[in-house]
Amino acid sequence: MAWPTLAELVSNFAPILHLDKDEVNLPSSTDWYIGQVGYQAAGGIYSGPGQWNWGTAEQSSPDDYLVAPQAIWASLMKGYIPTATSYVHVLPVDDRTDMVDLQYWLFYPYNGQETFEVTGWTGSTGQALMPLSIHWGDWECVTVRVNIDQQVLGVFFSQHSGGQWCSPNDGFLSLSGTHPNVYVAERVACQLSGREQQHL
Repeated sequence: MAWPTLAELVSNFAPILHLDKDEVNLPSSTDWYIGQVGYQAAGGIYSGPGQWNWGTAEQSSPDDYLVAPQAIWASLMKGYIPTATSYVHVLPVDDRTDMVDLQYWLFYPYNGQETFEVTGWTGSTGQALMPLSIHWGDWECVTVRVNIDQQVLGVFFSQHSGGQWCSPNDGFLSLSGTHPNVYVAERVACQLSGREQQHL
């Protein structure tokens, strides 16, 4: 059997994202985000939104950074789903020619606060937003490992600095045909498998 075209391969195994109905921090394209933020050079020169591009930042330093103007924080935190793009890398698995990893990357302008929930001995439940994991510019990834026979061998769900591999036989992975179902944790944009979602 031969591999399909790259476009077919990427399309055939694209994850289906399930966002929480109350999600407020949505993904966007990097182009949309870059159009909203300024560029702060280490030498002190600041270029506001729309006044810079990567071509003008060629002489950049590792100490340069992007700046979200405070006046637009609220709208920038929401992301802009109409522009959301999945950036895909196709990578070989070791030196094998019969399987590949398809990495689907999503960009979130903002990674929000985590929710902490406590149920007391009386049965009452309380929730609070915790000031953890807050940052601008968050990348999340789902990796789908497939073989030349067009079968899903496993899916890696990124979760902050780590993640979890799931296989079709372990009871954790939910597929819609060849498309992994990915449940996005509210506000923090980490990816969860089907069973983890049931435990939230």
